[in-house]
Amino acid sequence: MDFSMEIMRVSAIAVGKVVVLSGVGVLMGWHPGEQPLLDQVARGRLSRMLVTVFVPALAVYLLLSSVDLEQMRTAWPLLLWGAVGVFLAGIISYPVVYFILGKQAVEARGFFIAGSFGNTIGLPFLMVSSVCEDPFFKDEYGGSCQTLGFGMIVLCSLAWRLALFGMAVPWLKHGAATAARQNAQREQEQATQGGSDAAPTPGAVVEVATEMQPRDAVAAPPAATAPPPQVLPEVGLCDVLQSVARDPNVMLPFLAIFVALIPGSKKFLMGTDDGTPTIPLFGTCVKTLGEPVVCIVTLSMAASLLPKGVDMKKYMTPQVFKEISALVVIRFVLHPALGFAIVTYCAKTLGMPGSRLQWLIVYLQFCAPPAQMIIVNLVNLGEHKLTERLGPVFASTYLISIVTVTFWTSVALSLLDDPPDLADNATASNLFVNATVT
Repeated sequence: MDFSMEIMRVSAIAVGKVVVLSGVGVLMGWHPGEQPLLDQVARGRLSRMLVTVFVPALAVYLLLSSVDLEQMRTAWPLLLWGAVGVFLAGIISYPVVYFILGKQAVEARGFFIAGSFGNTIGLPFLMVSSVCEDPFFKDEYGGSCQTLGFGMIVLCSLAWRLALFGMAVPWLKHGAATAARQNAQREQEQATQGGSDAAPTPGAVVEVATEMQPRDAVAAPPAATAPPPQVLPEVGLCDVLQSVARDPNVMLPFLAIFVALIPGSKKFLMGTDDGTPTIPLFGTCVKTLGEPVVCIVTLSMAASLLPKGVDMKKYMTPQVFKEISALVVIRFVLHPALGFAIVTYCAKTLGMPGSRLQWLIVYLQFCAPPAQMIIVNLVNLGEHKLTERLGPVFASTYLISIVTVTFWTSVALSLLDDPPDLADNATASNLFVNATVT
């Protein structure tokens, strides 16, 4: 496949879908009138349904539909690449957020998570849907291109899910609780200071007031001393394990992989494509629950970023432009440049196994804009001010991503123009095993 305008057109259409859906979400957050379809209450309920029902259902359906023992023989590196992507982005984001932006508490954690976790599910779904229409992939995979691609995306996102819902979200909750405690302590100190300023000074006034009191008067109790501020422990291993165990976004996909690897389970739950009479009731229901995820997540994110009545002018400051520039450098320059170099080295030098579609999905993980699920989780935590604060940053990065994702996807497709058949290349596979053992 040549590096041509056709490739860029396919990539731009996929990113353009996100922009169009985001515009619809903004309109639903503003209209009609005094009670928009996606007001703050509706967004909160919709976000909770997304993270507890729709998103896990989509992951379960795609994994049960596409994962089997045969595919896992070549697709297992996707589990590693998801972790590599988050780890690399975190290393890049940490100094940029904490030393350049200089944020504190929950804002610093929110920006750090935005830089560390890309849109590894929704946007790749749209990209794969468009790319699978291209003859290059349609001739190679036929009608199964989208199903295989979606399953690979979910498989690659398992480490992302574990890191986001198991570690980042509890850490963000801790930051929100710490900020709330500090604000309450600050307000209490101000109230105490204001009360002491209004109290009479000791001396003559106090003595006169004492002389006017009856002898049997009971002295007023001393003012209650403010309790010491509660010190919240940092998120530890037990907190991570508890969060993972309770979160369906983490447990259900891993459970789906385990079930999919059991012989006969896929036929029983999901039905077959060979005409064998089955009643795949479970697969049909889970598919119905999971299909609207990409659309709903995009609508909810857009309505949360630009809610009705918010004055965006107060956020358009030099500091915000600085933050937008920092996030653009993290997500669209440093992360894809380093990630593409690592992936290309592993694919063509070490001979790591994988198909063309699989490597395209890995490349996409390194050039995606910030994850929409970050906004969904902030809404769940009630951090509406921070959500509004991130509004111009996310909106700007998604608009810029039309150009950057198109460019990086074109680079990825050009690198896949004539790749070695890594899945069947015994020499390359042996080289990769020797390199990893060494």
